[in-house]
Amino acid sequence: MIVHRSLAAMLGSLAALAALAVIGDRPSMVTVVEWIDYETLALLFGMMILVAIFSETGFFDYCAVKAYQLSRGRIWAMIFILCLIAAILSAFLDNVTTMLIFTPVTI
Repeated sequence: MIVHRSLAAMLGSLAALAALAVIGDRPSMVTVVEWIDYETLALLFGMMILVAIFSETGFFDYCAVKAYQLSRGRIWAMIFILCLIAAILSAFLDNVTTMLIFTPVTI
């Protein structure tokens, strides 16, 4: 990893605020705090905790091995199985949540 994700997010937000300051449309601190969507941050934080727990238990490895066994090593069958599992998860979970949970299985 070249740059830690938290550092990249902080640098990106700093760059955006710096660009606004350069063009003369610098927002106040109250406005910046109002832009923060705490519900989304809480959802992503909770899902990252779940993904970390699942990865520690080997759940993603188990799912990847099962998908490989079901496809019998055929690449298109495995792609179809992975897409089907992602579609089923997306029916019940948020899209971001599904991608956080499903990306380690795909990799």
